[in-house]
Amino acid sequence: MKLIFQKHHLLSSIVAVTLQSLLVVTLCHVGSGFVTLSPPSRLLQKLPTCFNQQKQHHSKRINVVSKTNQQKSSSACALEDIEKIYAISDLHMDKIQNLQWLSSQQNTNDGTANTHNIPGPNDALIVAGDISHELSVLHKTLSTIVEKFQCKVFFVFGNHEAWVGGSEMDALGIKTSLEKIERVKGVCNELGVYTDYQLVGENQQCPVWIVPIEGWYDGSLT
Repeated sequence: MKLIFQKHHLLSSIVAVTLQSLLVVTLCHVGSGFVTLSPPSRLLQKLPTCFNQQKQHHSKRINVVSKTNQQKSSSACALEDIEKIYAISDLHMDKIQNLQWLSSQQNTNDGTANTHNIPGPNDALIVAGDISHELSVLHKTLSTIVEKFQCKVFFVFGNHEAWVGGSEMDALGIKTSLEKIERVKGVCNELGVYTDYQLVGENQQCPVWIVPIEGWYDGSLT
């Protein structure tokens, strides 16, 4: 299993890491860079029992199915067959140049190697927050990603997704960030985007848990 972290403005600059343990994606602001976080021991102790079961009984299949995310059928492979995990954050699609950048990305979608290091049908992509404070822009961005790359997509909301106020929020009757986040999850569910923890690459040598954490940023987790 390989994890690839990228800056959204420089796809050719990548770091590939062979994972030997859990991947934990935290709700934190990372700017235009990307980080890989090793899970602290106190966090591992609090993980659901199934995490430890998977670690101790590597060959035993444990099916963890989201109760809120019923995935749509697509050409993407099953979670257990994922080969690579990509991560990107802070797309800020309210800026027209960023939307143009996303639209310009291409993938052969034929199952072959990704020459330009772009996610494909055999991959998963973690979008770690801050797409937009507008739900309409969030929907357009995630739908573009799902349709263009045909990969499994995970989304962790950032502070922009929690913002309220403005004409769109007023029209939808959204008054609090908690209400807003529920709408964000609704958008993800509609598009088949994961927002909860899942085991990926179970049929590969090093399966990985992707664990989006919903909470305020804690510097001690880094």
